[in-house]
Amino acid sequence: MTTADEQDTSAESEMQDTPKIGEKVRFWEEQDRINQELIPRVIKQHELFTAHVQGHEDMQVHVAALNARISEALDEAVKQAVAASDEKIAALDAQVSEAVEEARKQAVDESNKNLLELEESTTLEVKSAKRQARIMSGVSLAVAVVSIIIALVS
Repeated sequence: MTTADEQDTSAESEMQDTPKIGEKVRFWEEQDRINQELIPRVIKQHELFTAHVQGHEDMQVHVAALNARISEALDEAVKQAVAASDEKIAALDAQVSEAVEEARKQAVDESNKNLLELEESTTLEVKSAKRQARIMSGVSLAVAVVSIIIALVS
């Protein structure tokens, strides 16, 4: 059993531990004032953030569209470059073909010219050899005639 003094002491300590009603009211008034200042700020930040996110939701679509346009532009540039290269290759091929044909013609012409010169040279040599053979024949005949005449005279 507890004595009255112990009960008084325990009641006093409970009263000291328990805040007074006035302090509780002041605490909740301060909390209300803080909430009145903070809640609109939090709501405003939430609205700004939500608007920001909504403004960027379609960013992936924009990036994909931009990538598609870049890809198309690169494809077109490559096609144009390939077409230009093909045209240059065709022009160079035609030039090479013309140069080869011209070189072939020049080689044939040079060969024909050399053949004609050789033919003329051979013809002249043959004519010269025939002439020399006739002259030698004539000289041999003359020597034979002179030998016969000398043999007859002697």
